[in-house]
Amino acid sequence: MEVDDISGVGILQWETTVLNKPWFTAEFGLPGLELFSTSDTGISSFLIKILKAAKEIIPASNIFSNSLKINTSIDFDMNWGLGSSSSLISNIAYWLNIDPFELYWKVSEGSGVDIACARTRRPVLYRLIDRKPLIEEIDFKPSFRNNLYFIYLGRKKDSQSAVREFKRKQAGSPEIIKNISDITMSMAHAGTIAEFEDSLIEHEKILSGILEIPPVQMTDFADFHGKIKSLGAWGGDFVMVTWQGTEQDLQKYFRNKGLNTIFTYERMIPEVILQ
Repeated sequence: MEVDDISGVGILQWETTVLNKPWFTAEFGLPGLELFSTSDTGISSFLIKILKAAKEIIPASNIFSNSLKINTSIDFDMNWGLGSSSSLISNIAYWLNIDPFELYWKVSEGSGVDIACARTRRPVLYRLIDRKPLIEEIDFKPSFRNNLYFIYLGRKKDSQSAVREFKRKQAGSPEIIKNISDITMSMAHAGTIAEFEDSLIEHEKILSGILEIPPVQMTDFADFHGKIKSLGAWGGDFVMVTWQGTEQDLQKYFRNKGLNTIFTYERMIPEVILQ
């Protein structure tokens, strides 16, 4: 995200590129953030919501008194659900020198874990206690990482709708939280792929019961000889799979299912993050 002052009176020009191609443009009036023109009204409404929330946090600031041009660029397919919204909120907060979690909770209903991930270059454990995020960076470079893959299912899900549904089911009982936390620690410190898979299966079982949705492996990949874990909003975006055969056989299996976006662990999570 790049922010520049430009000539003119009371204008905010916004441009977003995805994979080096124009994706979104808009022009707003300042300081009130009136929408003058846009290529997508839904995205513009979300932007206005974030920027107005930021103004509420820093009401005395004159940051929106000058004309501005903001360029954002994204280097992955927007349908993948890899945190474009949380990265945007984090970047705006960083630009305005405000707490990204405070801004996030003004416009979102989630836990904030995606904001924690947006500004770290390490694996993290995340907890939210009394609205206070606790972030612990950890080493996670398992010996079996070459047996982990990420597959895009091609079904983009609305994360906010999924969060609202999760809350509606009142899933945050102390017992469930403890069980999920214990499983998380087991996965983070698993010494073998078998230990990792045992925890993965138990995690899927608990969430399946809460959400009243069968695990994706049961519904779509019952004949798969590894283990599959849904990521993000269940039923869409990516899954993580374990596989002890050849990568060629894995690709053949999923491509026969019409799924062609397949990443190795170290392609999805570059070595610089693991060091």
